[in-house]
Amino acid sequence: MTNGKLAILVPSRGRPRKMAELLRSFTETHTPGLSDLIIRNGSADPTAPEYQNYSIAVPDVIRYIGDDDQFAARSMTGDAGYCLAQQEIWEQYPGYAAYLTLEDDTVLHTKGFDANLLKMIEEFPNRIGMVLLHDRAAQIEAQCFSAEWCNLLGYLCNPEVGEAAFMLSTITAKAIPAMFRHSGPQAEFTHKPLLREYGYEGNERMGAMSRPEQVAKFRVQEAAMHEWRKEHGNALIMKLLHAGSQ
Repeated sequence: MTNGKLAILVPSRGRPRKMAELLRSFTETHTPGLSDLIIRNGSADPTAPEYQNYSIAVPDVIRYIGDDDQFAARSMTGDAGYCLAQQEIWEQYPGYAAYLTLEDDTVLHTKGFDANLLKMIEEFPNRIGMVLLHDRAAQIEAQCFSAEWCNLLGYLCNPEVGEAAFMLSTITAKAIPAMFRHSGPQAEFTHKPLLREYGYEGNERMGAMSRPEQVAKFRVQEAAMHEWRKEHGNALIMKLLHAGSQ
């Protein structure tokens, strides 16, 4: 049994102003009582005091304190570790009907997006599936997993492939049309570019990929993920298909 609600998983560290923008958009667009936004804040974050009132001042917001080392040290670039941090939130907060992965420098646009996503989840066979959301600025994608998808696989983001887990999830879901859907205008968001103080100019992804050391780390992660798929990918798809046909 689940609580029937959507959990929005948002790891954040050092960006309380960006988080405030996301929370403003959350209050304007979510359905009260139907979704919770769970902030994972780092234990050694020097800006932590600026986060501490969010869970008190904003309805349907939960703040969880995690280990900073798990957020950054094992990530693809060393700057953030969203897959690993969101996996940890899922482990800490079981029981939701669906889980949406967002970054902290995004804003939500569609009123009732949570109700729309939960309705799409209901349409999957045995509620096993993933909805892919697209950023209006074409910088990033977000994923919404059903609880049944996660519970069947034993994870939200596969820890074995690290930060390439988002890519693996999308590839896997697209291979099973009945278990994959684009959200379209029913759940739109914008991923804002990072500020110059973080070393990027303009588009975050283009900024990262213009740095050779970052590119090398991305390629290592991608290669490891593709090797994992060669060994386990078919079995993973068959497991999902079998569960969806019961």
